[in-house]
Order: sequence, then structure tokens, then C-alpha cells
Amino acid sequence: MPSRWLREGLLSSKRFNELSLLSQNLFVRLLLRADNQGRFWGDPDSLRMQCFPPRGELPARRGEKITNPRRAVQAIEECLQEMEQNDLIKRYEVNGRKYLQIQRWQQPDGVSRYPTQKECNGYFDKNVWQYLLDLRKAYPELNAITKEQIYRLLRTYPFADPYRAIDETARMLLASGGRSNPVFVLRREFERSELTRTKKDKQSIHAMSIWDLERLEKRLKAEIAKLRDKGIPKEDERIQKKRRSLRRIKDELLRRAEAEDDLR
Repeated sequence: MPSRWLREGLLSSKRFNELSLLSQNLFVRLLLRADNQGRFWGDPDSLRMQCFPPRGELPARRGEKITNPRRAVQAIEECLQEMEQNDLIKRYEVNGRKYLQIQRWQQPDGVSRYPTQKECNGYFDKNVWQYLLDLRKAYPELNAITKEQIYRLLRTYPFADPYRAIDETARMLLASGGRSNPVFVLRREFERSELTRTKKDKQSIHAMSIWDLERLEKRLKAEIAKLRDKGIPKEDERIQKKRRSLRRIKDELLRRAEAEDDLR
């Protein structure tokens, strides 16, 4: 997260002053948490944990706090709607994940950590597909991969780095002399990219909603069971990597459950 100064002109902003006190509080926190392009997560549950650490408690009147997670998520959703009505933020969705863009952002430097509004409605998918088409000229082994398979992988692994996965696939196919199945290798690299990103980026798990965590947990369990059905021993490195990722997800779900119990 970059360091930045808040300008005093915010206090005289008509759009800002029309917000409720809680919405003003959240908007200031978004200004501090957004990346260099003014983008951040748009899911209320993620914002609860990211903008109101450590327990996701929201300030209320008379020094009290909104401690119930469901009430807090609902309150944040109402704040986001209020900000959108006052044209302070714009929410959008890419590959099933919600993001927001702070309007009239005046510090557009550096590379954004989050996809842009233009990347919704398939723009991002087309970019990846074009990248693969360009790479085919040097790596004809990639010709077996179809557009539908790319789109399916982008939906299945929304947190993976598709460009890195395609590069690694081309490298692996070249090393194998074209003997490997391109579709299988690409799927494996998408999966590896998503798990690696989750491991290296500490904020990725903490920023995921409970629904996303449970979905990823369910998929990892199914993949482990599938490997075991093939007779692969549990000591195999592929299973061990999935189990380590599964353990991190379970720890995060347990941490959130304990935080909710403390708040009750």
C-alpha cells in the first residue's frame, strides 16, 4: 500500500459532505488503502477486514461498534451504494470478483494491482487470447489450445496470472519436445500460478471473501481426492502442496470464525 497525503479540499467537497458519517469514514479509509490507480477490492466482506482491522468492527454512534459480521457487511454495502450515488466510486466485476475504482483519482502512477473497468465483459479474456495467438508464432505447440479452453481456465482460476501460466506452458512444451499434452500442461500451470500467488501475496487470502475461501477449499479437496483415486501416495509433492494451501485456507477460516465468536 503506498503512502499518501489527504488534501484539505476533501472537507469542502459537496459529494463527500453529503455522505453519512460511516460512509465518510469508509471513504477516507478507501483513499488510504487503494493502489496507485485508485482501485481496490469491492466486496463488502473483504472491505470489512481490510479497512477496519483487526476484527472488522465498524464505528457506530455513542462510541459503540458494529460487531456482528453480517450487520457490518450490510452496513458497508449501504455505504458503497451511497458513494456510488454521489459518484465517488464505481464498482465493477471481473472474472467473478468485485472491485471498485475511486472516481477522479489524481495520482495515476505505477502499475495497478487490480484489473480495470475495461477488463470486464470479456475484455480481459480477449487480451489473454491475443497474447496466446502472438506466442503461437514462436511456439506452434500451443496451437492445440482453443479459445474456449482459455476462457474456461480464466473462470476456474480467477486469481491466477494467465500470462505467466502461458509462458510456463510454452517453456514446458519446448522442453518436452512436444510430447506433453498442451491443454493438461496449461491447466496445471494455471493452478500452480493461482496457488503460488495465494502463497506469496499475504493479502490475497485475507482479502478473499468467506465464500471465495470456501469455494477454493472445496476445489482443493476435490483435486486431492482425485489424485488419491489415481493411486498417488499422500507423500507426493503435488498432494503436499495442495494440502499446505488447504491448511492456510482453513487457518484463515478458523481465524475469522474465532473473531466472530469473540464479537458475540
